Amino acid sequence: MDNVHNSIFMPVKFLFGTRRYFRFLLVVLFGVLCSENCRSVTFTVTTTADSGAGSLRQAILNANANPGPNTITFQISGTAPFTIALSSALPSVINSVTIDATTQPGFVSAPVVELNGSATAAGSVGLRLTNSAPFSTVRGLAIN
Repeated sequence: MDNVHNSIFMPVKFLFGTRRYFRFLLVVLFGVLCSENCRSVTFTVTTTADSGAGSLRQAILNANANPGPNTITFQISGTAPFTIALSSALPSVINSVTIDATTQPGFVSAPVVELNGSATAAGSVGLRLTNSAPFSTVRGLAIN
């Protein structure tokens, strides 16, 4: 059995060496697992409400539940500017995400969506990107 095992994998071992061979297998295994479980999803903010369906808070919760990387876009109906008034800090972003308020209709070169945390408790962090969310990006969002 060892001869069969060695003969099958010998070209790979020859090309990569023993350590590289194991790294190669780990990368392939991760790729297979990730292709099944790491799907990028787009969540859309459709309301200025602080919570509930279509809110930024819910979009962050949904993005945190999906390994991503994910995208949060904005499609709030009505006339700009739009203010999302927070009554408490948003959940920390724990998975890589792009929060892209430049997708809001009416955006040209200046933000039309504002995140306002003036009603939150003193010392609150309105939008927190954690170390577990590398490569996260926030675009076109005014944060006050």
